[in-house]
Amino acid sequence: CGVIVYGKDFTQDLHTFQKMVFGVMGMFAIALAILVAILLVIERSITGPIEKISTMMERLSLGERNLSFRFRIERNDEIGRMSNAFNLFIRRMENLKNFKEITEEDESLEDVYNRITMLLKDTFQLSTFTIYEVNNSKNHLKPVCVEGAPEGGLWCDKDILTNANHCRAKRISKDVSSFVNPEICPRFFGDDTVRTYCIPVIIGESSGLIVQIVFNVENQKRIKETTIERIKQYLFEAAPVIGSKRLVGLLRETTTVDALTGLLNRRFLGDSADTLSAGVLRRGALMGILMLDIDFFKQVNDTYGHETGDKVLMQVAAILKGAVRQSDVVVRYGGEEFLILLMEVSEAKTEAVAEKIRVAMEAASFPVPGGVLKKTISIGTAVFPSDTDNFWKCVKFADVALYKAKESGRNRVVVYEQGMWNQEEY
Repeated sequence: CGVIVYGKDFTQDLHTFQKMVFGVMGMFAIALAILVAILLVIERSITGPIEKISTMMERLSLGERNLSFRFRIERNDEIGRMSNAFNLFIRRMENLKNFKEITEEDESLEDVYNRITMLLKDTFQLSTFTIYEVNNSKNHLKPVCVEGAPEGGLWCDKDILTNANHCRAKRISKDVSSFVNPEICPRFFGDDTVRTYCIPVIIGESSGLIVQIVFNVENQKRIKETTIERIKQYLFEAAPVIGSKRLVGLLRETTTVDALTGLLNRRFLGDSADTLSAGVLRRGALMGILMLDIDFFKQVNDTYGHETGDKVLMQVAAILKGAVRQSDVVVRYGGEEFLILLMEVSEAKTEAVAEKIRVAMEAASFPVPGGVLKKTISIGTAVFPSDTDNFWKCVKFADVALYKAKESGRNRVVVYEQGMWNQEEY
């Protein structure tokens, strides 16, 4: 056997080598840590804005109504461009929301048409267009706005005014464009220097408005598809408002207005229910239905007489009209019972409006001989087509909820729940 003996010099060399290895490893670890930190910073600078945008998109999909937020990202890379694009998207959504809210509060149909006219002129910088109102019962077209047409005339043959089916866009209820095929509509009078794009606005189940935009061929490139699509978004938002106001205007010309309260009557509901419900279904929207009944109203007539009772009904009608939008429909359903159709609202908003009405009634004072009277109201609500896609069945559901409100003590709002009504008849 042999014995190996390490000398002192070799041991020192070994220790020196170990220190060198550990030193290199330490420097490598530090460099690796710095690299990881840099990567984390880079990742955070990328994922941070993306996470913000993703969060806001999720909030929008869940019904976020506040569109005033903006991202402040000062950079010229893809993240900055994405942030700017998102801000543009939000700004346009906010403009759409504001446009819809303003048109809902417009007093008349003419005001809505004027607002669309100003939108096309100011927002989209258009100077040649025509807006036609469609009268489907008479099959007529009526120009309600003409901008930049040949002097004293229209861009189309005037026979479309007395026979609306000559208008291709009205007849097929689809967009008509002469961009690709200049000969697509024989009623268009434009020469080789102009093109037309006609947009039918669907109200209910048929064309209710035709917006014809005329472009100079030289400016055709400026009018991109995105511009047309943006215009159509605004028209889509205006459609239910136009539909509601046209119905109200039509009813004033018939016997569908209650003489006492000035509200629409039950006949109106029978005549227009199909149109209203079809429009809601087509747009994929919701319509809140409220059935309302004045609590112990018979006591008013018995105590103070029918003249005072009529005055109470008129004041109640004013309260109801003041609590809803111009685009909503208020009906005197019979006696002291009323019905309200809230156009394009959520289930939560339907209940909130009902509660607003209940509180307003509770706070109101009704003049009677010898003093004032306090009255309350009971309300049942249902939502079409969430509760059922049958309009009249949904009205029955709201009536059942009203019965529950009166049965449980009156002066309250009851929301219809599945199981409250199990019978087939309604």
